[in-house]
Amino acid sequence: MHRTVPVGDHEVVTGAVEMVRIGEGVPLVHHDRTMRLLADCHPGGALVPVDAAAARHHEERG
Repeated sequence: MHRTVPVGDHEVVTGAVEMVRIGEGVPLVHHDRTMRLLADCHPGGALVPVDAAAARHHEERG
């Protein structure tokens, strides 16, 4: 699950990015759709991954 936010003449997509491939025409971005609101357990309202591997990666990167 991701969110799109309209910003002027384009949209911003929020979510965890798994892979970006550039150079083969239009850039292709794959999103991890296992998201939940950080505000559910912490203030701030950011989106964080809920699967264990992504959570560990998130913690390691700070």
